[in-house]
Amino acid sequence: MDPGKGYRSPCAASQNAIHGGGVASIQFPQRNRKIHQRNPINMNKIIFSAVAFAFCLASCGDEPSASMKQAMAVHEEVVRLSNELHESLAGELASTADDIQTAFAEGDTVLAGQLQRLEAELSALDMRFHDFSETMVEIPGHAHDHGHAHDHAHDHGHDHSHDHGGVSLEGMSDEAILEIQEALKAQVQSIQSALNQLQGASE
Repeated sequence: MDPGKGYRSPCAASQNAIHGGGVASIQFPQRNRKIHQRNPINMNKIIFSAVAFAFCLASCGDEPSASMKQAMAVHEEVVRLSNELHESLAGELASTADDIQTAFAEGDTVLAGQLQRLEAELSALDMRFHDFSETMVEIPGHAHDHGHAHDHAHDHGHDHSHDHGGVSLEGMSDEAILEIQEALKAQVQSIQSALNQLQGASE
């Protein structure tokens, strides 16, 4: 058998398929590929996590030191004592002024003179109290109304505006703030003690 007969080269077969009226389709084996699908993003979970993180930042602030906690407690006590003292002084001054008028109306000039001296001492104590109140400064982050209405009728020439002149405790150590509050407490207690002595002497 002639080796040249009956043999058709791949090129010839391809040309015959093309010129013979059709294009032979060549099938290639396909590999089985797994299609990996990404899980859809859960927006609700993301939003919840963000809100939880923000809440933690807002609520998990630095805990005040023991000195700062004590300073805030002392400050609250100073405010309470000063409010009580202010009301006591206002009441004593108003009552003494009424007693002076009554004594003069009854012609008791000796009693009127004694009451006037008491009134002068009360007025001096009242001025001392207002000088003290001007030194009261708020603890940073703990501001509130001191509650001094300053509406009593007597006027001793001192300003009741409570302008502290820009005094601030910002930047001071917690221990220093505590020391200041304790000093303020000692001052208001001293004024209260002086008032108690005047009240006792007038009885």
